[in-house]
Amino acid sequence: MAVTLGISDWALENLIDMEASIPYVYDDGDGTWPKRRLSSFSTIGYPSIGVGHRIYPQEQERFRPYLAGGRDLPDDEIESLLREDIEKRAAALLRPQITAPITQSMWDAIVTQAFNTGPSTSTLKKVIASINSGDYLGAQTALANGAVTSKGKVVDGLVKRRAYEASLFMDDGIPGAGGGGIPRWAWVSGISISALLVLWGAIRVRRAWVNRKQAKQLTTRREEVEDEDRDDRRQPQPSDLPDDVERIVVRGPRGITSDKSGRPQREGAPQRR
Repeated sequence: MAVTLGISDWALENLIDMEASIPYVYDDGDGTWPKRRLSSFSTIGYPSIGVGHRIYPQEQERFRPYLAGGRDLPDDEIESLLREDIEKRAAALLRPQITAPITQSMWDAIVTQAFNTGPSTSTLKKVIASINSGDYLGAQTALANGAVTSKGKVVDGLVKRRAYEASLFMDDGIPGAGGGGIPRWAWVSGISISALLVLWGAIRVRRAWVNRKQAKQLTTRREEVEDEDRDDRRQPQPSDLPDDVERIVVRGPRGITSDKSGRPQREGAPQRR
């Protein structure tokens, strides 16, 4: 089965947040942050723009307006450029290698990691091999074990990113399980995997139930507040009462009394007749 998916809008927005978007030409290899705006395409590393788009010599005229003294690249063009880069740098290379069914969230997780680490890592080879053999949990585990170091040091941001990608991978569930069918790998792997499927389904049902309950509680509370507001508006105000209303004084706490009109009065205060 050929994969025809592209990255979802939601995953694209998250990728932009993780990678950072820079709307002008900058040097990706000068070791500075925040990146300064370049006045020319002469750099230590590569001249770049947007979400890590490398500007090749044949593209310099296209991006010249975004050098120092120029304007910023609009957000919609940054997103469009990123989609092109994902397709060229990751999707087009990975798509033909996947022969088993996958969900949108699985594809989003794979290309998100591939954009960061490159599409030819040993991690992604394990992910794809697991998918093709029907071991989706194994693919998720492999994805979680992706690179988390840079120059020999563990990077907290990469640790969080690998956890996000692994979680995203199973966000849409497992192909074949949603419609009541158990995929082939569940039968082969034994009862423990089938039990995990049941648990996963129960968690999703529970989550949906909690969301509905919370929404109902919010609606009920909102209706109660609206009813209280309407009752308050119906109560006569002191200024609306005629002067000859008979008043019955009732002693309340802390020396505060109220009369028949419901208007509070302090003890010893003169009573209107």
